[in-house]
Amino acid sequence: MAANLGIPGVAVKKALQGKNAAAAISAAKKAKADAAATSKRQKNKRFAVKRLAAATEKIVKAVDDVVDYAAELVAKQKRAADALKNIQKGLATL
Repeated sequence: MAANLGIPGVAVKKALQGKNAAAAISAAKKAKADAAATSKRQKNKRFAVKRLAAATEKIVKAVDDVVDYAAELVAKQKRAADALKNIQKGLATL
């Protein structure tokens, strides 16, 4: 139905030109229902986009936290390696 957005209006015009009030009312009701359904789909899409954006922000924060943690871990490992070297040097002098 999304591809036929202009058709309900055309149906209403044709029905009015032919003086067929019942058909015009029916076409107008269908056009109104189609517009409401399209509006609801658009609203749902906007809501989904907002949820995806929030999830993306959480993922970005989690990745940043992991990178920070990994950097801290590397720094601690380097300090431990340096301490081990100093201990080995101290033992070698004994």
